[in-house]
Amino acid sequence: MGGSLAHADPAADWVSTLAALGAVIVAQGTAKQPKRYAAETFVEGAFMTKLGENEVIVSIEVPRLSTAAKWAYHKINRKTGEFANAIGIAILDQKAGLTRVLAGAVDGPPIVLPKTADRLNEMGWEAASKTVSDELAEIAPDTDIEDRELHAVAVRRALKQLGQEHD
Repeated sequence: MGGSLAHADPAADWVSTLAALGAVIVAQGTAKQPKRYAAETFVEGAFMTKLGENEVIVSIEVPRLSTAAKWAYHKINRKTGEFANAIGIAILDQKAGLTRVLAGAVDGPPIVLPKTADRLNEMGWEAASKTVSDELAEIAPDTDIEDRELHAVAVRRALKQLGQEHD
């Protein structure tokens, strides 16, 4: 897992999954104290991370979800087993106070969608689905429109899966 994160292929599953969970990546270098990086900002771009030249990932801290947690993951790719063209993740754990929606497999760090997550928490998956395209356009206005819409589809499908499988 650490190797996949350090490699920082934005289409890799671990990059998006750990960002959606709000994980923290712990790295050790020459300094006495390890450095801690939020997973959603750890990847800076394709194959680029915040790791320093002499740092190595030593652990990954993942928040524990409650038994009431609901989650969904939707990946769009050309063939099964390939890296993703778009990833959508939705996590709803009201008991633990965690609601996250994310678009992954993007050129830079995964895109966390806080407005969509708020809507999911307050009004459910159908209402949240209506905000995805606008929020992606707001957060990543310079991305290709077709690519952005592919990511919106992945997120909406994850939201729908969350709503239908966990209701």
